[in-house]
Amino acid sequence: MSIGLDDIPAHLDRCEALVRIVVIASQGSVPREAGASMIVSRQGQEGTIGGGALELSAVDRARSLLDAPDTPYLRSVISVPLGPNLGQCCGGNVKILFERYFRNSQIEQNETGGEAGLYARSLASGSAPILLRDRKALPETLPLHVRSAVMAMLIGREPHRPLLVDPAGEDQAWWIEPARPQITNIALYGAGHVGREIVRVMAGLPIKIIWIDTSLERFPDILPVHAQRLIAQSPVDAVAHIPADSLHLVLTYSHAFDLQVCLAILARNEFGFLGLIGSSTKRARFLKRLGEAGIDQARLSRLTCPIGIGDIHGKEPAVIAVSVAAQLLQVIQRRQIDQTILKEHA
Repeated sequence: MSIGLDDIPAHLDRCEALVRIVVIASQGSVPREAGASMIVSRQGQEGTIGGGALELSAVDRARSLLDAPDTPYLRSVISVPLGPNLGQCCGGNVKILFERYFRNSQIEQNETGGEAGLYARSLASGSAPILLRDRKALPETLPLHVRSAVMAMLIGREPHRPLLVDPAGEDQAWWIEPARPQITNIALYGAGHVGREIVRVMAGLPIKIIWIDTSLERFPDILPVHAQRLIAQSPVDAVAHIPADSLHLVLTYSHAFDLQVCLAILARNEFGFLGLIGSSTKRARFLKRLGEAGIDQARLSRLTCPIGIGDIHGKEPAVIAVSVAAQLLQVIQRRQIDQTILKEHA
């Protein structure tokens, strides 16, 4: 789990100051990729840049910056060779940005709806991050090399991604990162034992689970932050309200409900993945009935049942949940690769 700039104001409600630690570049074998981040305050820390000696030394440095002179938007960058300096077996190199924020620091918030923007700032201290959303309204003061990189992302020629812009001969490098991580919507039909385990093991991932069942009593008393409860007298009623291209997992307490939900999802035909809990026998029975209901072969072929990756066996809810979570991560990563390829050829 990483801590984005959008998250900082909420954390500053609970502390006076914090230092955000961000991996901004890497070479070779390293614990985490560019964009991984965490925060350190006097009250503790949250997130991770990969653990081990690298994270331990970074946290120590962040704590020292909490007591550094009162420079607005204090920033510091270090390059760390993991093998010689830290004795880590990774052997790569990382560049880390430390940025300090106080409770009165100004961080423009990204809008919750619409296209997410990009945060950009110089690695030098003194200036607030700039939130960039409109390619036609980029600040005149934005350096040309930064403007070019931002423009490529805003028009869709490049994917929104963390990027260190540090061209040869430039005195000031800049760091660009998405204002909001790419979130995948997962519609989960069923709050039974397996559903609860799936929600639990997917905590900390860039997902939002729309969790559907027929009554409040079927849900746990406390919902995790990545799950949103949706109560429907019949789960099929929820299908029309799920965002297009979401991933769907169908595991209600009723085979009749399962069939109705699968039929509605396939008929709507605006989904990224459709997984149904059950056996090969259940799959064959459902395919027959869905075909009789008018679903063509192309859409029927997109029904995944049983769910989970094939090399993990076991019927315990926790085992199923881990297997299903791994399968969904495979689906999400394939989709991201496909989207990048499409943008590159657009």
